[in-house]
Amino acid sequence: SGYHFLSEARYQGAEVVVVAPDFNPTTPAADLHVPVRVGTDAAFWLGVSQVMLEEGLFKRDFVSEQTDLPLLVREDTGKFLSAAEVEGGRADQFYCWDEPSGALKAASRGTLRVAGRPALEGSFTVRLKGGAEVKVRPVFERLKAHLKRDYTPELASAKCGVPASLIRELAR
Repeated sequence: SGYHFLSEARYQGAEVVVVAPDFNPTTPAADLHVPVRVGTDAAFWLGVSQVMLEEGLFKRDFVSEQTDLPLLVREDTGKFLSAAEVEGGRADQFYCWDEPSGALKAASRGTLRVAGRPALEGSFTVRLKGGAEVKVRPVFERLKAHLKRDYTPELASAKCGVPASLIRELAR
């Protein structure tokens, strides 16, 4: 059963937090119960995510390798920049911006491993195959802006009923 792993984690110093609208059978075993309004847990977690991104409380290497957050999105269409648009290649070949070289770099299609250091923030100009230029930004930057606009701890709190101070504390 999962309780063995929970007990082992607690023995090693982990704290258990239950995020649920009700006081359920798991709650008494937790260190903290966060009673979110029914159906608003997404707002709660987006508030937590906003704090984590704003304060740099994430592992950059993990985000770069295990998510689509470094991929570039066109400002004009809101779609991923593809090789079909840049060099007439595959429509499912996407790009990131390589910080060391300051240039466009094709994202790997065969592995999540990233060569170089993909930019997570910034705005870049890319020349398309027809010669037109388009502005692009990494998904990370777009997500960060969206969370700052719509999911600060105060805004998330108004939606989910969890105090903004607790959202910040749990994020940290």
